[in-house]
Amino acid sequence: MTVAQITLSDSRTALLHRLAEKTGRREDELLNEVVDKAFDQLELSYEKGDWRDSLRKLKGIWKDRDDLPDFEGMRREFDRSFD
Repeated sequence: MTVAQITLSDSRTALLHRLAEKTGRREDELLNEVVDKAFDQLELSYEKGDWRDSLRKLKGIWKDRDDLPDFEGMRREFDRSFD
């Protein structure tokens, strides 16, 4: 088994806390269940040859996030360092 680190938004963290409290389950158990279900869904999509559709469904998942760095600004800074 591999231990992996993930970063959750504040709203997802709050939801995780609420679900753990309501269900009486540990947060790591809930996260493992979510990851397992996501992997199962992706695996089925790949087996069916629908991996492109799965990727299309992911489009926009970062949209309207306010907890991410300014990637365009970071890119400009990086590009300037090579001038």
